[in-house]
Amino acid sequence: MYRSPCLTRLAWAISLFAASFLFAQPRTTFRLESNAIFTGHEHGDVWIYPPDTGKWRERYVHELRVFLKGSHERRAGYRVEPRFWFTHQPDSTEEFDWVLDQAYGYLNPSPRVTFLMGKQRARWGTGLTYTPTDNLQRSADPLDPSRYLEGVYLARMDATLPWFSASLLYTPDRNNGYDELPIAVNTSRMAGARLFKLVGTVDLYATALHNFDDETNVGGAFSWDSGPVVLYGEAAWLLRENSNLRHYLALESGTVWKPRAVLGASKLFGNSSVYGEIYYTGWGLNREEYADYLSRFREVADVTEWLVRPASAIEYANLLLLTKPTQELHQVYVAASGVYNWRDLWTFGGNLIFEPVDGTLYGYPLITFIGYPNVDIAAGFSFATGSSDSELPVLPAYVAADMRFVIHF
Repeated sequence: MYRSPCLTRLAWAISLFAASFLFAQPRTTFRLESNAIFTGHEHGDVWIYPPDTGKWRERYVHELRVFLKGSHERRAGYRVEPRFWFTHQPDSTEEFDWVLDQAYGYLNPSPRVTFLMGKQRARWGTGLTYTPTDNLQRSADPLDPSRYLEGVYLARMDATLPWFSASLLYTPDRNNGYDELPIAVNTSRMAGARLFKLVGTVDLYATALHNFDDETNVGGAFSWDSGPVVLYGEAAWLLRENSNLRHYLALESGTVWKPRAVLGASKLFGNSSVYGEIYYTGWGLNREEYADYLSRFREVADVTEWLVRPASAIEYANLLLLTKPTQELHQVYVAASGVYNWRDLWTFGGNLIFEPVDGTLYGYPLITFIGYPNVDIAAGFSFATGSSDSELPVLPAYVAADMRFVIHF
């Protein structure tokens, strides 16, 4: 019998809310954020419908996050985080939407075991920008990895055993956007396990995640507080079948395992911090493969070609959907991030990502005023630079600026 994912989610939500208010009344906090986003007119040369030359696009997003938490004698509890947003821009339709980022309950039958049920974030891995051992969550924006992510519907158990700790999970609907791929795959159900062991000042992890169709990820991670810096890293072998750009370009066929790995270091300086890491993915394209891909992309990004060969329009749409700059388009990326706190009034920071083979540089500097209690005022600027052979041609816009006004209450 077919069961709609919407019905599954509704059943999870009803059971959660019923159980939560039986256990305890919620403690509620709010986060109200207003964003003004301005996108520059420059664009990649493979985009058929770029922004109008010489104009900046404006978009305004007002978002309310609600955080509800409750517990009953520390043995049971719940957490609910709905997010509502209203979007408007000149000469466009106003939109209202919402999502349930997290909504789960937990039960501690013993001090060593916790059961969690509902929509939740279970982030695995030690990487800060890239996490090769975690293919469960939706990928974060590498230029702003600290932003909130929507959770996944999970049945999960965390257990502290005499020699190690373990987490087991199962999801009936991972819902990470893979169903939008041009290649028909079903990546909803997934199960996984993670083992953790503390050896001195070293955290060690072993992980395995498997969906029930065409993807398996097996690997490990570590984090070592050496004193001067924290060293961390992770590596995993990812199996994929027909759900990747390499398959679509006929560079791979059938079941293929390829490695992904990240190595990094972080350092705290009082209220300030910095980290850097290098990421490798075998699922990316090397220099020759990327040159062929870009040539093919440019060839089908021609409306006149669509009239002669309609299949070109389909190929263009598929390539556009599978293209993910700063994620897996190339094989090697270097990431760096830092935050400097000045007199507890201002923070200066941001993120940089550099692709060294074809020389693409992404940046997102951010300045925030934190001088008022429970209020943040921030301004950021996104940019990318590179040659005509870099990732720049496939970007929808090179320049964007945003301003945020955030109230916590």
